[in-house]
Amino acid sequence: MINNPIRGRFNAWFFAALDGYMHWKYAEIKSGLIGHTPATVVELGPGSGANLRYLKPGTRLIAIEPNQQMHAVLRQRAKQRDIDLDLRGLFGEQLDLPSESVDFVFSSLVL
Repeated sequence: MINNPIRGRFNAWFFAALDGYMHWKYAEIKSGLIGHTPATVVELGPGSGANLRYLKPGTRLIAIEPNQQMHAVLRQRAKQRDIDLDLRGLFGEQLDLPSESVDFVFSSLVL
């Protein structure tokens, strides 16, 4: 897990602050790509949960987020949107899921 007390907090604040703008700019695209996913999905780098609004309530999200400064906001937003959150503080390279165990994996603003 990343626990940089300055950069981790700044990134958490920065992406939470950009949330409204990013939704305004990309809502149509993200709704088309993420809005019709299977019941269980994996998101690499969900940050503060900007993509949760595009998932159907009841979706199981396996969230791979190494920045622990993002975890509290991500948990809160998942609860508000009725997303079953399985939060893992891993790097993508450490993904601990069996091959072919999920049908949909996505990521945005990570690379």
